[in-house]
Amino acid sequence: MEKPRIYVFSTAYYPFIGGAEIAIEEVSRRLKDRFDFYIVTSRMRRSLPKREVRPEGTIIRVGFGTRFDKWLLPLFVLWRLKIENWKFENSILWGMDISQGTCAAAILKFLYPRIPFVFTLQYGYGDERLRKGRGGMIGKSLSFFLSRADHVTAISLYLLSAGERYGYRGAKILIPNGVDAGEFRRPAGLPATREKIVVTTSRLVPKNGIDILIRAIAEVKKTVPDVQCHIIGDGPELNKLKILSEKLKVAECVKFFGSIPYEEIPRYLWQASVFARPSRSEGMGNSFVEALAAGLPVVGTPVGGITDIIEDGKTGLFSKPEDPYDLAVKIALLLRNPRLRDSIAKEGQKMVENRFGWERISSLYAGIFSSLLETLPLSVLVATPFLPPRLGGPAIYADALSQEFRRLGHRVEVVSFEPYLRFPSGIRHCMYMCSLARKSFRKDILFSLDYTSVGFPALIISKLFRIPLVVRVEGDFLWEHYVERTRRDVTLQGFYRAPPVLSFAEKLIFNASRAVFRGASVLACSSEWRKSIVIQGMGAPPHKVEIIQNVFAASENGGVFHGDKKKVILWAGRILYLKNLRRLLHACAALGESEWELHIVGDGPYRGDMEKYAEALSFPQIRMYGGMSRPELLKKMQEAAFFVLPSLSDVGPNVIMEALSVGTPAIMTRESGYAELLRDAVLLVNPLDEQDIMRG
Repeated sequence: MEKPRIYVFSTAYYPFIGGAEIAIEEVSRRLKDRFDFYIVTSRMRRSLPKREVRPEGTIIRVGFGTRFDKWLLPLFVLWRLKIENWKFENSILWGMDISQGTCAAAILKFLYPRIPFVFTLQYGYGDERLRKGRGGMIGKSLSFFLSRADHVTAISLYLLSAGERYGYRGAKILIPNGVDAGEFRRPAGLPATREKIVVTTSRLVPKNGIDILIRAIAEVKKTVPDVQCHIIGDGPELNKLKILSEKLKVAECVKFFGSIPYEEIPRYLWQASVFARPSRSEGMGNSFVEALAAGLPVVGTPVGGITDIIEDGKTGLFSKPEDPYDLAVKIALLLRNPRLRDSIAKEGQKMVENRFGWERISSLYAGIFSSLLETLPLSVLVATPFLPPRLGGPAIYADALSQEFRRLGHRVEVVSFEPYLRFPSGIRHCMYMCSLARKSFRKDILFSLDYTSVGFPALIISKLFRIPLVVRVEGDFLWEHYVERTRRDVTLQGFYRAPPVLSFAEKLIFNASRAVFRGASVLACSSEWRKSIVIQGMGAPPHKVEIIQNVFAASENGGVFHGDKKKVILWAGRILYLKNLRRLLHACAALGESEWELHIVGDGPYRGDMEKYAEALSFPQIRMYGGMSRPELLKKMQEAAFFVLPSLSDVGPNVIMEALSVGTPAIMTRESGYAELLRDAVLLVNPLDEQDIMRG
């Protein structure tokens, strides 16, 4: 059986080796028996073959063999794909770092959305460069890569949180770069060095702070005259750093070794007493891990991913950023204190073996690859009337649904109707439909959270783009519109059982709704009660209707209230005629209990009528409150004797669940989908029977 293919996209690869390239090689080498790895990279030298088979996999080099190849890597990849007809069945795209290589992978994901795309964040240049680097293009590129990714890995918690800051909400995991501890461990017969050598392995660029290290060595030399500093690495700052060492009169003890083969680095570490790198920014800092694996104590700054490695005083020492004097103090402390030096080295080696072994890291990647191949990620478009911070069922449901889809590894885009509400009816629907169309390219599922304002535009888009349409059927806009217009007391079931005379606008709503019900692939109702209305009242095909109960997140208080209950009857919601507050008010007034108060929380177009009605009844015990935050409302629910919801009908009133979750008993309308779910937990009343409400 042919093994799954992993197409790895990296701007550079062998013989151009850095931390990201080492990670690719080590993981590929360990997983080659389960997957076939194809490493796509820039050629950059004409002497390098376009295709090369190595132990870890096949290298595919694209470009003309010049240093400009990396800038055109995405175009070269598309051209090579066309002429070689790469196979993407049973395959995964893996993009490494914020790079031209990952750009090529993200473009392929856009063109072939069914191929899973794993994106690994390796970036080490800090927040400022993320935001403003290359005229802001680095940050924009990161946002694009994250928008296409099915799973994100990051080499540090710092980078994992950066992905969240740039809008990623999907599946993610921390997988650091590793080290082969066996290769770096000091040989048993090799004695510890007696020389006071401070070593750093680093690319000579400003972010790594080698200038700070040289200034610190000048300070250390004042108290430790025989100190030496070995700098392993090359880069554009080399000449500046040599001039600096001469200026500070430490050129004789600061030695530059240039770039050395990776396999020779352990030998240089074994010759040293302390490792130091005062980074200005750092994605992870694999050099610290290598130094710890070699048995060296380390000194670093608490920036970026270094905080994942150094626990101050245990696995290393922190020095203040941009402070050569503090760095000098920490280096001198380790040089003079063998006991502390040995303690940090021992704890550091133990941590490296537990957390940074390549076997563990490779198994984490294998789990991601296998999971994505077993369950191919979907590309989901969610159409919703509102999004948080707007309150209400659709907003909360859209946010929770999209988060859960992303957690399961699916790609989700959400389009809200709310920004278009300022335009006239009809125009706003057309504008919203255009917005949906822009997002519908290569989507697998279109999920609509209502069947009127967003449902009808979603139906048209689903037909044009041939996308399956799933519609959540909760509230009923047609019935609500009719009741608010006519002020007639009719339940939702009664409305469809004996259809009244509708206005022209309501007829349009009815026909649009019925078209959505008949054209959707699946209709999701939360109860049998709602399902029966959809089938009998709107003519929805029964085989399309599924019951998916609402999920409710309980209050943190867990139904426990330690205070005294007040003699308060509480109602909360949007104040509309269909909420049946007139009957509730009349029932409370008829009780004649002067010690009890009715508290109304919320706002809405019927509020003025309610206040006038209360005044006409001479019922002073009513208290009207405006909108409240959720914590404020929960507290008020806890204090109330009971909560009441006598609506003419209420499909899925989560406010009842809120009340029960904080330990407050509830009375609710029997005309609800929750009646079948909460029959034994609440007192059900007939909303059209004032006496029944009063008895409750």
